[in-house]
Parts: sequence; C-alpha cells; structure tokens
Amino acid sequence: MDRSVRYLGVMLVALFGVSAIYAQTKEDQDRVVVTPVVSQYMKGYNRSVARLLRSKLNGIVTAQGVGGGGLFSRFVLTANVHVLDKEVLPTAPPRIAQKVEVTFLLGDGVDGNLYATTSKVYKGIGRNETKAYTQALKYIQGHDEIFTRFLAEGKQKIIIFYKEHSDLVFKEVDQLVARKRYEAAVARLEEIPKVCSAVYEKAQERIVFIDKQQKNEVAEQCLSKAQMAVSQHRWQEANGLLYGIPKEADCYEQSRKLLDEIEDEIDGEALQNAKQAMATGSWDSASKWIYSILPSSKYYAEALTLAKTAKEGMSSSALKCAEAALASEDFEKVQFWIAKIMSGTVAANESKHLIEEMKQQKGEIAERDAKAEAGALERQQIELKKMLYASKHDISNSDPLNRQDASKIKDLKYQLEKWFDQ
Repeated sequence: MDRSVRYLGVMLVALFGVSAIYAQTKEDQDRVVVTPVVSQYMKGYNRSVARLLRSKLNGIVTAQGVGGGGLFSRFVLTANVHVLDKEVLPTAPPRIAQKVEVTFLLGDGVDGNLYATTSKVYKGIGRNETKAYTQALKYIQGHDEIFTRFLAEGKQKIIIFYKEHSDLVFKEVDQLVARKRYEAAVARLEEIPKVCSAVYEKAQERIVFIDKQQKNEVAEQCLSKAQMAVSQHRWQEANGLLYGIPKEADCYEQSRKLLDEIEDEIDGEALQNAKQAMATGSWDSASKWIYSILPSSKYYAEALTLAKTAKEGMSSSALKCAEAALASEDFEKVQFWIAKIMSGTVAANESKHLIEEMKQQKGEIAERDAKAEAGALERQQIELKKMLYASKHDISNSDPLNRQDASKIKDLKYQLEKWFDQ
C-alpha cells in the first residue's frame, strides 16, 4: 500500500502541476467523473504499453459509468504494473511467460490524495518479454467485479471529500477569482458532482456570480477603451466596443448613453464623407456613406436630400457611359449602362431616346451588312460565270497545269449550277 501511495504521488505531481480547465455537460453533472491517465514513471513504460494500458483504463471507466466522454476531471484512475514471475517455456521457438500484478489507483489529481486501490494478477505468453507483458495486460476487462467494488469505494470517498472539505474548495475558487482566473475557478466548481446536493447548489450559485463578475470586468474594459477612442475622435472603434457590451453588464446603461452620443458623430462624419465623394463623382462611395446614416440621426433629413442628388448623379454618369458605348457600336455595354440608370431620374427619361437610337443603329448596321454580303455573293457569281465560259474552250490534257485548271473549273461549275438551282 505504501508503495502504491508513493507511486500515485509522483504520478500526480508529474501530470497535474497545473490545474486543467474543461467544460462540463449537464449529463456529467449527475455523476462523479474519473479521468484515466498513464504515467511515464511506470516500470516497463513504453509507447505501445502506455497506449494499451490507457485503452484498458478507458474501458474500465466507461463500463463502470464514470467516464467523462473526453472531459477532464481532477479525479484520476491510473495503474502500476509489476512483474511477479518470468519463465522461459521449452517450446520451439522458445516463448516467454510472465505473471504481472496490476495495481489500480483512484485519487485526487490536484491534491494527490489516494481514495481507493485494488490489484489483480494477469498472465501472458509471447515471443519476447514485451509481447508477454502486453499479452497479460490484454486480459484486463472493464466489467470485472473488482472494478465495480473498487470504484464504488472511491466515489463514496470523493463525495465525502466534497461534503467535509467544501470550504477548502470554495477558498481555492476565491483565490482563483482574486487572480482573475475566472475560467479555472468555474472549472473547479464544475468538478463538484450533483450527488453532493448542498455543495453542488452552492457551487452553481457561485458559477453564476463568477460569470457575471467576469462579464462586468470585460464590459468595464470595453467601456474604458471606448471612452478613450471617443476622446481621440475614433468614432467607429468606440462604436464597435460599445456594441460588444452585453445587457447583463452593470455598465450597460452607461454604454448606451455614450453610444447615442457618438452615433450622431459617426453619422455627421458619414455625411461629410458622402459630400466629398459626390464632389469627385464617386457616386457608389457616396451612396454607401449616405445609407449608413441611421433614421434616428439628426442628419437623416439632409442625408435623404443628398441621396436624391447622388441618384441623379449616378444615373447621369451611367447615361454618359451608355452614349459613349453607342458611339463605338458596343451594344452590350449600352444595355449594361442603361440598366444602371435609376427610375425617376432625368437620365431615365433621356435613356428612352437612347434606346430608340440604338435600335435604329442596329437596323442600319444589319442592312449595311446584308448589302455587303449580297454584293460579295454577286461578285462571286460573276467570277464563276466567267470561269464557266472559259471551260467551254478546249483544254489540252497533256499539260499538267491545264489538267489542274480543268479540275478546278469542273468544281466551280458544279457550285455555280447548285447556286443557280437555288
């Protein structure tokens, strides 16, 4: 027993020098959660053995209903393995038989207290000592009755710990809060199982209090930064900080008042930016600034007037682009720019004439192309007629050049006749 206690103490110091922070679901609040761990200080430790033993410990806590489903608890289950006997079997090839004692320990991973321990002997055979060692560990079964008794004893001691030493837990929580380690404090409280009803209820109340305290602190920081930004006329930055303050914060009302004050400043700045954009013909930018002004702002009426001017300016600019496209006979761009013209503007009325002009220009171009195509066809027919006439004359078959011309004339004659048939 003394050896097991010493082993647990060394293992816990190595694994839990820093408190772990984790989230706990409602399902896990109803029971004690135990985390399986394997120490590198275990005799015979190597990665394959550690992987196998960790899997077996996971199987135990899962089978016994104390697994955390990936959550971390201060209460840990670990194991230590001792080789009791080793024998070389007279087989071909020789095999190694090992008898190992596995000691299972349940304790507090933070304070180092041991709550329960049990041992069982397992046997394994393999081609070498490692194979025999791991084969023995494979016989560990999570549903074994010894683990039911062992964990039941440990859980009772954990519950007693919380009932008898809850003041120490809450004192530690207060110290964490004083150091502004809010998440660690909440995690410490969430470790308390629901079966410790009185302590559990007190812990839940403290969690709510800590949560509010943390929100208040963050909110106060945001408010302070926002006030600094306002003093330097960095309105947008202040606006973002103030909107991040939740309603539950004590300084929420104060933040709303400051927000109302700076929104007029933001809108005034937006109005000036819109005017500057309009002066340079940057209508899209002007519209963006105008529509960012809130209806509740004192600048809203002026923004509506600017919006009408921007609408006319944007449409007028689109009309000029459409006219330039029409001049270069780029009808796709004409249609693109006409679609940008807003209804109800002067440019919208003028664009109607532009549309008619585009239709007329399209017709003229189509007629011109048709005449050009007809002329080309007529010229080609005349040329073919001349060649057909020339084909009526005798052509000597002894001349290779004449034979080539005769073949060409024959093809052209066929083409001409086909056209005439049409």
